[in-house]
Amino acid sequence: MERNLSVTQVNHYISTLLETNSVLKRMTVTGEISNFKRQGSGHLYFYLKDAGSRISCVLFKGNTRGLTFLPEDGMKVVVRGNISVYEPSGQYQLLVRTMETDGQGDLFQQFEALKERLAKKGWFDPEKKLGLPEVIKRVGVVTSPSGAAIHDIISVITRRDPGVEILLCPTVVQGDGAALSIASAIDRLCDLGNIDVIIVGRGGGSIEDLWAFNEESVAEAIHFADIPIISAVGHETDFTIADFVADFRAPTPSVAGEMVSQDIRERYQMLAAYYLRLTEAMTVSLKSRRQWMEALSYRMAAKNPGIVLEKERLNLAYLERRLISGIHSVLQEQHLLLSGFRERMSVLDIRGTLERGFVIVRDTKGQLVRIPGDIEPGSRLKLTFAKGDLTVIVSED
Repeated sequence: MERNLSVTQVNHYISTLLETNSVLKRMTVTGEISNFKRQGSGHLYFYLKDAGSRISCVLFKGNTRGLTFLPEDGMKVVVRGNISVYEPSGQYQLLVRTMETDGQGDLFQQFEALKERLAKKGWFDPEKKLGLPEVIKRVGVVTSPSGAAIHDIISVITRRDPGVEILLCPTVVQGDGAALSIASAIDRLCDLGNIDVIIVGRGGGSIEDLWAFNEESVAEAIHFADIPIISAVGHETDFTIADFVADFRAPTPSVAGEMVSQDIRERYQMLAAYYLRLTEAMTVSLKSRRQWMEALSYRMAAKNPGIVLEKERLNLAYLERRLISGIHSVLQEQHLLLSGFRERMSVLDIRGTLERGFVIVRDTKGQLVRIPGDIEPGSRLKLTFAKGDLTVIVSED
């Protein structure tokens, strides 16, 4: 008779079958490391893969003491261990007890070969790299329009300097045809012109996910670009050929956004410092002139040189007028700059949005409510208007 089993019973049964199998209890597997991660606990997580498939692996901290090398993506290794099932999710993995190298993996060999060849061509030479312009007004971005990278870049730039224009040239960042798509997007932005800097990148992933940025076509497009290029691929520990060829490397897309934008608050502080230094310099100059005139007046008084003294007094009056006029001009320029900054900051002020009739909706925990479907009937909500707050209860209608 057919038994009706619960999900837990099924997973437990499968776990028992796999973990008691004579072959799977003690096995040796050869493969290439992919998506390697070292957790804060000291455990190592990675995939072993070959041309056809991959298997999830874990090497617990206690077994890492026997390692004689630092594992990394692309390495070909031989591991020994057993199959285990994580019953809550029904996933099986290889619990690695020992690991040793078995030469370099195919992808790692390709990476090193291309890196060596391009280095001999001089494509990595620092003297051939372009610098960032002092003023950046327009930034081109080559990445996926739906990935996390473009959202991080836009968020950082608009927060730091809303005046910077961002032009996205969408592209595929992984899979078949990704390298040619990335190279073509770089060429299009260079042909477009009127762009100060280009960011090329994507979020993190395995070595296979990032491989398009290790292709020679992408390296060539970056090398021959006449616009400075920042490579922002993956995380800080990820390195690609694009990083070596680009004019600058950012460890993450967010850092790339910081590199092409100047914080508006820093700019305000810089202008305030310039104003203070200019005012102090003018004050010192005026004081010095007055002291010189007073000393001259004392020296000339004994000889009664009325005409000379009157001339010097006229010169002093002229200098005072010029200094005062200069101070007024500088103050007016600083006032206009600060007014512009205030106007740009007011655009980002939520109070302006509320004044236009919008309302902020929060739940009882103070969390923003963005989707009506997240609200249960009977829930208490706090509505924030421009002129005050209102608490409401959601009805079933």
